[in-house]
Amino acid sequence: YFSSQGAPLVVLSEPRLNGPLALTVDDEVTAYAVQPMCGRHVAFDGSLLHGCPARFAPKAERLSLVVNLWFEHKPLGVSSTMSW
Repeated sequence: YFSSQGAPLVVLSEPRLNGPLALTVDDEVTAYAVQPMCGRHVAFDGSLLHGCPARFAPKAERLSLVVNLWFEHKPLGVSSTMSW
Protein backbone atom coordinates (compact mmCIF):
# COMPACT_ATOMS: atom_id res chain seq x y z
CA TYR A 1 0.00 0.00 0.00
CA PHE A 2 1.07 3.54 -0.70
CA SER A 3 -1.51 5.03 1.67
CA SER A 4 -3.17 4.20 4.98
CA GLN A 5 -6.65 5.26 3.89
CA GLY A 6 -9.58 3.81 1.98
CA ALA A 7 -11.53 0.57 1.94
CA PRO A 8 -10.06 -2.62 3.37
CA LEU A 9 -9.26 -5.60 1.16
CA VAL A 10 -11.70 -8.44 1.95
CA VAL A 11 -10.79 -12.02 0.96
CA LEU A 12 -13.26 -14.91 1.41
CA SER A 13 -12.18 -18.53 1.89
CA GLU A 14 -15.05 -19.71 -0.36
CA PRO A 15 -16.25 -19.66 -3.10
CA ARG A 16 -13.29 -19.78 -5.46
CA LEU A 17 -13.48 -17.85 -8.70
CA ASN A 18 -12.36 -20.90 -10.69
CA GLY A 19 -15.25 -23.08 -9.48
CA PRO A 20 -18.97 -22.89 -8.76
CA LEU A 21 -19.96 -19.63 -7.08
CA ALA A 22 -22.88 -21.25 -5.23
CA LEU A 23 -22.54 -22.01 -1.53
CA THR A 24 -24.57 -24.50 0.47
CA VAL A 25 -25.87 -24.03 4.00
CA ASP A 26 -23.15 -26.36 5.32
CA ASP A 27 -20.26 -24.40 3.78
CA GLU A 28 -18.04 -22.56 6.24
CA VAL A 29 -16.73 -19.26 4.94
CA THR A 30 -13.96 -17.26 6.57
CA ALA A 31 -13.56 -13.58 5.75
CA TYR A 32 -10.22 -11.84 6.06
CA ALA A 33 -10.12 -8.04 6.12
CA VAL A 34 -6.88 -6.12 5.65
CA GLN A 35 -6.87 -2.41 6.41
CA PRO A 36 -4.64 -0.27 4.20
CA MET A 37 -1.40 0.75 5.90
CA CYS A 38 1.43 2.49 4.09
CA GLY A 39 4.13 -0.08 3.34
CA ARG A 40 1.90 -3.11 4.01
CA HIS A 41 2.24 -6.10 1.67
CA VAL A 42 -0.65 -8.53 1.11
CA ALA A 43 -0.40 -11.83 -0.78
CA PHE A 44 -3.20 -14.36 -1.32
CA ASP A 45 -4.46 -16.92 -3.82
CA GLY A 46 -6.13 -14.87 -6.54
CA SER A 47 -8.76 -17.55 -7.14
CA LEU A 48 -10.34 -16.61 -3.79
CA LEU A 49 -13.25 -14.19 -4.02
CA HIS A 50 -11.82 -10.78 -3.08
CA GLY A 51 -12.49 -7.07 -3.36
CA CYS A 52 -12.69 -3.70 -1.62
CA PRO A 53 -16.32 -3.10 -0.64
CA ALA A 54 -17.26 0.53 -1.24
CA ARG A 55 -19.61 0.51 1.77
CA PHE A 56 -16.55 0.18 4.07
CA ALA A 57 -14.64 2.98 2.34
CA PRO A 58 -14.21 6.23 4.14
CA LYS A 59 -14.14 9.25 1.89
CA ALA A 60 -10.42 8.90 1.28
CA GLU A 61 -8.30 7.65 -1.58
CA ARG A 62 -6.86 4.14 -1.31
CA LEU A 63 -3.61 3.82 -3.22
CA SER A 64 -2.14 0.38 -3.87
CA LEU A 65 0.01 -1.45 -6.39
CA VAL A 66 -1.40 -4.75 -7.69
CA VAL A 67 0.83 -7.42 -9.23
CA ASN A 68 -0.70 -10.60 -10.66
CA LEU A 69 1.42 -13.67 -11.44
CA TRP A 70 -0.03 -16.49 -13.54
CA PHE A 71 2.20 -19.55 -13.89
CA GLU A 72 0.11 -22.43 -15.20
CA HIS A 73 -2.86 -20.74 -16.83
CA LYS A 74 -3.87 -17.63 -18.72
CA PRO A 75 -7.00 -15.74 -17.59
CA LEU A 76 -9.66 -15.17 -20.24
CA GLY A 77 -9.42 -11.86 -22.06
CA VAL A 78 -5.81 -11.18 -21.03
CA SER A 79 -3.13 -10.82 -23.66
CA SER A 80 0.59 -11.03 -23.18
CA THR A 81 3.16 -8.66 -24.63
CA MET A 82 5.76 -11.43 -24.49
CA SER A 83 5.88 -14.47 -26.79
CA TRP A 84 6.77 -17.45 -24.64
